[in-house]
Amino acid sequence: SSPFVWAASASPITRAMLQGFSLTVSREPFSSYTPNYEWRLKITPAADGCLVSGAITLQSETAGATAASPDVATWTVKAPFHMDLAEVGEYFVCFSEGPSAAYRQIASATSAVLEVMRLSTDHLTKPGVFANQKFSAVTSGIANV
Repeated sequence: SSPFVWAASASPITRAMLQGFSLTVSREPFSSYTPNYEWRLKITPAADGCLVSGAITLQSETAGATAASPDVATWTVKAPFHMDLAEVGEYFVCFSEGPSAAYRQIASATSAVLEVMRLSTDHLTKPGVFANQKFSAVTSGIANV
């Protein structure tokens, strides 16, 4: 179990957020001694793991704009935050204690992944001429619906 956990400033995180959102990483006191200005964070698709480049752009790949204590750092996701519908899903929050340290997945207090949700207005059907068609019938025929 990692002494590092993340927390998001918004819940739920949807694929289009005008204000963006932030992620705060904190560690248990005295669990490690790296300064938080050396911490790195990236967000990658869960299917790819932490070895790939970050998929969600952060304001800074290094420590965030704010540091409330030596055991906390906050990163801001660029606003406006927008993803295509095909990119919705689960993402790993990958953390490194410094420029030469490897990235590893960290969890929040409630989840192992960061989930980016669809908007309530997103349609699950594919676009097209008959996209909303539920049934078909022939004229002058009998159709049981």
